[in-house]
Amino acid sequence: MLQLGAWSTHFITRDLPESAEPAGYLRLPPAEWERRLDDLGIPDGTPYLLSPSFVYDVRLNSYFRRVDFLEGPLNSQNNRASALARFLNFLHSHRGGKGW
Repeated sequence: MLQLGAWSTHFITRDLPESAEPAGYLRLPPAEWERRLDDLGIPDGTPYLLSPSFVYDVRLNSYFRRVDFLEGPLNSQNNRASALARFLNFLHSHRGGKGW
């Protein structure tokens, strides 16, 4: 369950619903998401983290795209992502909500 004010773990998927009107804040139309993920070599199930304010940190999440990470078993990838989220939540809560 997502707690407000907590780092959260999510997983890449190509099975996204397409809406009749794409959201204006998206840079790519939904039809191009799959192609972009393929171009970047990001497989389904790759974890990524969102900050407590739902910000995607490019440098932090680049860790999950490293070759040695992607070659590992999915359950290991999920465990590492969850452990990192718990650590970042610890830092966030014990530093008065400051960013890491």
